[in-house]
Amino acid sequence: MKKWQKTSLFSFIGIVVLILGGVIYMLFFFELFPLHKQLLMTTFVPAMNYNINAYYVDSGATSNGAIQLYKVSTSGKSELIKNIPTYQDVKEMKILSDSKLRVVVGFKGNFSTKQDTIFIELK
Repeated sequence: MKKWQKTSLFSFIGIVVLILGGVIYMLFFFELFPLHKQLLMTTFVPAMNYNINAYYVDSGATSNGAIQLYKVSTSGKSELIKNIPTYQDVKEMKILSDSKLRVVVGFKGNFSTKQDTIFIELK
């Protein structure tokens, strides 16, 4: 094998190794659609001794965001109570009784006036 052929072969192998290394790196460390979670509001349920946290979850350009309500115990364990799609903001969250929660949801922005009220049974 001639010297220029060996140099070309080693260069080709080097480029292939770099490309494969880059692909493997991207597979392990790259998020295509990162999930952004923003805490909007928290309320304490005294009768059951836990918090309810309302988050706005923005899942990127391919789908609309949603409001997610989580029950968070004093030990830190969280459980999804309700997923409310398409809304962006929680205007009000109030405990009506030991087992009922009222959530007023809407959209962000100064000109947004549409709000909906959702009642959720707590277990």
